[in-house]
Amino acid sequence: MSQPNRAKQAALLFAALAGTGLLIFLFTQTQAGKLVPPEPPDPFAGWRVSASAAGTGASTITLAAEPYHHPSGAFSTLYPEGWQIDESEDSALFTAPDDSAFFGVNFVAAGSTVGNSLSARAESDLRAVWGDLPGFALQPASTSPADYWSAGFVYDQLPTPDQPALAMKGLVITQLREGVVFTQTYLARASLVNNVAGVFQAIYESLVIDSHAAISDSE
Repeated sequence: MSQPNRAKQAALLFAALAGTGLLIFLFTQTQAGKLVPPEPPDPFAGWRVSASAAGTGASTITLAAEPYHHPSGAFSTLYPEGWQIDESEDSALFTAPDDSAFFGVNFVAAGSTVGNSLSARAESDLRAVWGDLPGFALQPASTSPADYWSAGFVYDQLPTPDQPALAMKGLVITQLREGVVFTQTYLARASLVNNVAGVFQAIYESLVIDSHAAISDSE
């Protein structure tokens, strides 16, 4: 990916992560801040295809030995070894060395405007960030259980002089937890989703949050 295109990709992801309440993964609290995913337990099932259909690139991903801890204390998560980490006060973005896959985590105090409008707000924000890209299509959304919204989406990455347009696939899940909206965003080239699905599933299951730290950091 060229530097301008990479910058555009990162800018879009940070825009999606920046305080909008968009692209949030639902977890069910167990103990000591550890969260486990609700039903369905495998949100990446639709990303898995036959082995013969798997693409190349991002195919040998190893998770780092120690999880990433955000400086605020609001969350920790597993992440792939060797991926670039860019962080802000309320988010972290993880990028594959070849720019073929990304994921991000964000938190934001919900405020008084979320409530029953969570689903409408999440879809509106998603379309605002990604909807003007070529080939954008939003897949059917799920709105159960309460305070939950999730949907996949696709679009075509803009071409560059040395690279044609590439089909991209994303996964979005939105959840309000204890007054805080937590976010995980997953994105990969469509040809590679079979290769990254297992790793993304492990990352999805690894998220540990601290709502109190998140609220303190947001104040």
